[in-house]
Amino acid sequence: MSSSIRHAMTYPNIRYIQTLGALALVLLLGSCAQPLTKKLFFTSARPHAYLPTDKEEQAGRAGTLSEIVTYTQRADTIKSAKKQEEVKPKNDGMKTIAMEEVVVRGERPKVRISTLRKGKINLTFLVTVPKNYLDSHYQVVLSPELTTGDTTLFLPPVVLKGQEFKKVQDQQQKRMTKFEESIVETSKYDSAFFNNKRHRRFMNGLQNVYYRAYKRQLSLQLAYERWLRITEQRYWEHNAKHTGLYDSRYHEKALQMLRHAYREELQGRDSVGQREGFDMLYTPERRAAYLAKRELKIDSTNIPKKFKELFFRGWTMDSLRNHSLSEKDSLEVAKHTYDFKAIARNESRREHLKGYERHIVHFPVIADAQHEADITPGQDFAYLYSRDIEVTPQMKKRMKLIVDARVTATDRSTWMQRGIDTLSFIISGINDLVDDRLIDRLNEKPEAAAEYKLGLERLAARDYRGALEYLRKYPDYNGALALAGMDEDERAIAVLNQLHTNGKVEYLKAYCYTRLKRYDEARKALLAAVKLQSFLVYKAETESVFAPLFEDKTFLQSLKNQAEELDEE
Repeated sequence: MSSSIRHAMTYPNIRYIQTLGALALVLLLGSCAQPLTKKLFFTSARPHAYLPTDKEEQAGRAGTLSEIVTYTQRADTIKSAKKQEEVKPKNDGMKTIAMEEVVVRGERPKVRISTLRKGKINLTFLVTVPKNYLDSHYQVVLSPELTTGDTTLFLPPVVLKGQEFKKVQDQQQKRMTKFEESIVETSKYDSAFFNNKRHRRFMNGLQNVYYRAYKRQLSLQLAYERWLRITEQRYWEHNAKHTGLYDSRYHEKALQMLRHAYREELQGRDSVGQREGFDMLYTPERRAAYLAKRELKIDSTNIPKKFKELFFRGWTMDSLRNHSLSEKDSLEVAKHTYDFKAIARNESRREHLKGYERHIVHFPVIADAQHEADITPGQDFAYLYSRDIEVTPQMKKRMKLIVDARVTATDRSTWMQRGIDTLSFIISGINDLVDDRLIDRLNEKPEAAAEYKLGLERLAARDYRGALEYLRKYPDYNGALALAGMDEDERAIAVLNQLHTNGKVEYLKAYCYTRLKRYDEARKALLAAVKLQSFLVYKAETESVFAPLFEDKTFLQSLKNQAEELDEE
C-alpha cells in the first residue's frame, strides 16, 4: 500500500476509534447509572494541607512520612515563650513578631517563618489525602497556589494516579500519538501525497500526443519526398529527352554546315560567312528558349495540395522536429498532480490539532508535576511538599498558600475542592533587622537624610545592592545589614566590629558568623545579643539560619533561660 493511500485511510480510522470510545463511555455511564466520584460527595473526610512538625519534616525528607503522619496529631511550628503574655514590645527599632497575634485554627498552626537566602525562600508543607479519595479509577491532583499582594504564583502540582486511570490515560496518549504521527510534515508531501500514477499517466498522454504529431509529419514528409522523387525524375528525363533532341539536330546541322564549308574552302572559296551565319542562327539563347518551352518543372500549378506547404518551406527530413517533455515540464505538471483532498485533510488536522487533542485525550498528562505517585487503594497518602522559590520585590512579607484538590475518574466525572486549608508564610529576611532610627542623626542634614532614606527604602524592597549605593557613605549598622543581604558576611562583620555594641549589632554578628560556619563565635554573639535584648531569643528561634546552633538543645535552653531571667528583673 502506498504512503498516500495509507495516510488517506488514517482519518476515518481515527474517527472510528473516537466513535467507539464515545460509545463505550455512554455504555459505561448507562450501565453504572452513577458517576464513579459519587462516593466523594458522601464522605466528610477531605484532603488537607498542613505545616509539618519537625518529626514529620524529617520523616518526609527521609522517605518515611507515611509511617509518621496521623490526621489527629497536634504540632506547633512556632513555640511561644512561657511568659509570652508578659513580653512587651520594645521600641528598639527592630521589627518583631508577636506570637500571640498568630491565629491558629484547628489542630495545627497556619503560619511558618521562611528565611530569605540568596533571593529565595523555602516553602515546606504537608499534604494528605484520605484513602476514600484513592481509587484505582481516580486521578487526584493537588495544586498549590501562593498569593502575595495582587500576585498569584501557581506551584507545580502533586499528581496521584490509580492503575485503571493510568491505563485509560496511556491508551488516550497512544491514540493521540498515532494521530500526531498521521499528520505529514510539509517537507514530506512529495512522498506522501504526490500522485505518481496520475503524473505518469498525464506525462505519457502528452508524449503520445507529441509522438503522433511527429508520426503524421514523418508520414507526410516521406510521402512528399516519394512524390518529389518520382516527379522530379520524370521531369528530368523529359527535359533531358528534349535537350538531347535539340542538341542532336543542332550538331547534325553543324556537321552539314562544316561539310559544305570544307568543300567551299577546297574550291578556294571563303567559308567564313557560312560559319558566322550558322552561329548567328543557332545561338545559346535560341537553344535556351527552345528548351524552356518544353521544360517540365515543379511549381504551384502541379504540386498536390497536401504537399504545397512542404514545397514552399523547402522542408526536408532534417526539418522535422520532435517534441518531448523536459524536467521543467515535469515539475510544472507535478504541481497539479498531488492528492489535494488528503493535503487539505492533513492541513486541517494540523490547524485543529489542539481541538483533536481535546476530543481524543480527556486525561492529559501533567508534565510539570512536583511529585507523581501511584495510588494504593485503601491507604492514606501523605507528601512533604518542599520547594524553593524566587522572591521578587513585588512579594509582600506575608504570603498565603492554598491547595486545590481535584479528582477525575475514568468515566470523566469529577470532584473539586477549592482551597483546602489556608497556610501563611512570612518572609523573614535580613531587611527585618533594619534600624530606621539611625536616620535621626541626620535630621540637621536634609540632603544626607534624604539619601539615607532612599537606602532604607531599598533595604525594605530587599534590593541590597541598591541600598548599599546610598548607605556606603554611612558605615553603620544598616550599611552592614546591606552587605549581609549581599552575602558579604566578612565585610559586614568588619563594619559591625567598629560599631558600639547593642543587641541588634550582636544579633547580626551571630547571623553572619553562623552562615560562615563559625559556630563558636556565633553562639557567643547570640548570647550577647539576648543579654542585651532578651526578646531576640524568640526572633532567633524562628530563623532557619540558626538551625545548626539549635541542634544543641542545651544551648537553646540556656538562651531561653537567660531571656526569662532578664524578663523577671
